[in-house]
Order: sequence, then C-alpha cells, then structure tokens
Amino acid sequence: ERLYGFRRLHLKEGGPPYMYIRAGLTEDEALARPRQVLLRNMILTGMILILGVALAWTMGNILVVRRLKKLVAASQQIAEGNTGVHTGLNHNESELGELAAAFDKMADNLEKRAKEQCRIEASLRQSEAKYRSLMESTPDIVFTVDRNGMFSYMNSSWSIVTGYTVEDCLGKPFTSILSPEYHAIAMENFGLGMQGQKTLPYRVVIKHRYGMEIPIEVHEVTLHDDDGDIIGRLGVGRDLTERITADRIRQKLETQLWHAQKMEAMGKLAGGVAHDFNNVLASII
Repeated sequence: ERLYGFRRLHLKEGGPPYMYIRAGLTEDEALARPRQVLLRNMILTGMILILGVALAWTMGNILVVRRLKKLVAASQQIAEGNTGVHTGLNHNESELGELAAAFDKMADNLEKRAKEQCRIEASLRQSEAKYRSLMESTPDIVFTVDRNGMFSYMNSSWSIVTGYTVEDCLGKPFTSILSPEYHAIAMENFGLGMQGQKTLPYRVVIKHRYGMEIPIEVHEVTLHDDDGDIIGRLGVGRDLTERITADRIRQKLETQLWHAQKMEAMGKLAGGVAHDFNNVLASII
C-alpha cells in the first residue's frame, strides 16, 4: 500500500490552481522514521525501567534487606544464648530504626537478666556447697525422705552411726531401720509433718546393722518445693548413747555419793553418841 499527498500550484495568490502535484510513498517508507523514533523511545523507556528496578532493588537492599538481615542474625544469636548481641543499626525515626531500638533494648534487658540469673545461680551453688559441707561434717546423722516416706538422702555420718551404707537405705522406708515399738511415733510425726504441722523432737531406737540398739533423738522439718508444695521431710538425728551412758554413770556416782554421805552422817552420829556415852560414864565413875 502507498500513501499519497497532494498540493495545488497557483500562479498568483488567490488565483485558481493551474496544476496539482501528487506524490506517493509506500507505507514502510512513510512509517520508517516514526518507527525508528518509537523503537528508540521504547528502548530508552525499557532501559530506564530496568535501571529504575535495579536502583530500587539496590536501595531496598541497602536500606531494608541488609537491616532486616542484621535483625534476623541478632535474633538468631540471642536464640543461641548470646544475650549481649546488638543489631548495630541506627536508632532513627524510621520504622526499622524504631524496631532496631526496641530490639537492642530487649537485648540489654535479656543481658541484665542473664547476668542476674548467673549471679543467683552462683550464690545458690555457694549456699548449697556450704549446706552440704555442713551436713557432711556434722557427727549427727542427716537424712531426707520423700512424700512416700522413702529415704532420698543420708550424710556420711549415717554409716558411722547405723552401720548401714547409703546404698543400703536409699529408696527404702524410713521405718525399716527402727525398732518395731517406735514405728507408731515415727509414722505419727511423719503424717503431721506432711500435713504442714510442726513437730516436736522425739526419741527412737535404730537397729544397728550388727544388732545393737542405738537411741536417737530426732528433729524434723517439712521440705517444700519452689511452688510451696510439700515434697518430704528433713531430719537430724543425734546418737544418745554417750549421753545415756554418761547419765547412768552420773546417777551411779550420785547414788554412791549419797551412800557415802549417809555413812559419813551415821559415823558422825555414832561418834557423837559415843562421846556423850563416855562423858556419862566418866561422871559415874
């Protein structure tokens, strides 16, 4: 197809035309230049679009993605236990800046809590070490029983006083080493303690491994967990053998002293009577 154009030629302005000129071009020839311009504009527009996308991606990566990656990395380190980590981002007024500020504040609080927790745990370890050292160094027997009345701990003096090893008694009822006549009073105190009531010291007799009977004075308190629930009883037992032996010796000595004093008094009385009798006889003679 062709495109045509017409032009009128006049000899003088305003006069009739004396000739018509017609020129024709093919459609491709006529549209070649506009097509070139359109193609160039499209290429330029595409390049600008690509450049704009690349610039937007770059700026987004710098301003958003990298910051988000830092936040994610910091959160992962905190999850792994590194509470002292910070994002390293500026705390500006942007949304990411506010988020970074909140995150760093949270990290500071977590670090403070972690340090306080470490301090508390260290203090607890020291207290536990002192408590255990005290229990292991005392000559008295120290033991704990669970809520079912089963032995759960005994100190080193246990074996010295009772003759049983710790392994012999762990997990067994605390009445298993008592003389039968003391089961009732021991169970009564255990029941009262498990109800949260205070109990007074009481005496029992332990059957020594080698058959001897060991008199023990027991002081007990109730144990609670962190929630305040009763979990068992702690007891301290003192061997009364030496005290009872000393009391018997004292009583024997007191009896002997009383007899000696009685004999001395009788001797003085007899001496006085004899002196008076001699005086009477002397006056008669």
